[in-house]
Amino acid sequence: MKYKWISLVAMLGLAAGLAGCGGSSGTPCTTETVSTDCQAPTNECKAAVCTDGTCDETNVADGTSCDGGSGVCMSGSCAAAACTTANEAEKCDDSNECTVDSCDSGTCKHDNATDGTACNSGAGTCQSGACVTPECTAQNEAEKCDDSNDCTADSCDSNGMCQHSNAAAGTTCTVSGNAGECNDAGVCQPTCSTAADCDDGNECTTNTCGDNNMCETANVADGTACGTGDMTCMAGVCKSSGGETPAPQTVTACLYCPMVPIIGNVSVPASATVAPMGPFTAGASTDVQVSASTTLTIPLDAMATINTGTASYAVSGATPVGVDIAVPMQTLTITANVPATIDGGTGTVSMMVGSGATAVTAASSSIFLDLMITSPFPVAVPLTCAPIDSSDPKVAASAVDGCTGEVPPGPPPTVSFPVN
Repeated sequence: MKYKWISLVAMLGLAAGLAGCGGSSGTPCTTETVSTDCQAPTNECKAAVCTDGTCDETNVADGTSCDGGSGVCMSGSCAAAACTTANEAEKCDDSNECTVDSCDSGTCKHDNATDGTACNSGAGTCQSGACVTPECTAQNEAEKCDDSNDCTADSCDSNGMCQHSNAAAGTTCTVSGNAGECNDAGVCQPTCSTAADCDDGNECTTNTCGDNNMCETANVADGTACGTGDMTCMAGVCKSSGGETPAPQTVTACLYCPMVPIIGNVSVPASATVAPMGPFTAGASTDVQVSASTTLTIPLDAMATINTGTASYAVSGATPVGVDIAVPMQTLTITANVPATIDGGTGTVSMMVGSGATAVTAASSSIFLDLMITSPFPVAVPLTCAPIDSSDPKVAASAVDGCTGEVPPGPPPTVSFPVN
């Protein structure tokens, strides 16, 4: 009988040992030592816990990431202790606009887009991109180069750059509704039989028909009376002679250009000079010359061209309330990390001062530059920028910060001129 009792005790001990091989449930533990006392569950959507001094398991929070045997474009998440998987097509992006990317049971697929699908080929300003299985191909569009000048032949070259060659001298053209002929410089000059054919309707110019049947225009002497009241001619324009002409004013603003291709966010300093050509008188017009310049810094040596662009200004106290100045075509030689100067354009606009205005103010509202890097690799880098408070955190956080130390902290500046 004693032998049998010992055997029974041994069998119970063996059974308990075998039961313990399947996990740590029932194993003594403390909350502080659960990670060492308790075995990790084989189900990654469960976690070991210590309950009433013994090891136990509990479900992890729904949404906890898990593997679940997912493919390269799938992700797993726990739900009620089970690992479920979901396709994530965005993981399959091959950066090719001419493929349609998808995730099929964890495997990425890249099907060709339909031929003709629009794409960005990195083409120049007069090219567009279209998918031709499976590549993005640049296609010339010469109509984008039309400069509205009868005396130039417009074309799009193999680099996607607009070319404007002068038409042969003597080519017929139209200017201001009048017939004319192109000269050697690609300018349409009106033809005439008498001086009446050349009348431009401006009492501050004289118009004659030259011996070559081409119109000739010259300004009358400054101070010649014109219009009504105290109006006189100045540089071929009729304007008020009352009061003194204000001195030009120059301000420097911080322009913020978000999401610039390749470079990222950009902030650049831009200076604008507003120069009245006569006094501001309530109810009268005054010509104003506006010019601007800015800089751009990039981290590589490069050659670039600016094909087109527009610098825009907001005006109060006079009309028009918005002024657009064309940015000239220009070529830039850029040295890495050295600011490259960009001509922001110069233009003259006639402003009609409001009858009740006490001041005329102007400020930059935006600038657009159609920039094309031509070397070391061709890439279009359009810039659309707007003035911003130079102390705004976005300035310092810009990928290219050109404002800090160049523009005084504060909101965008304005110029202001008193009205007589």
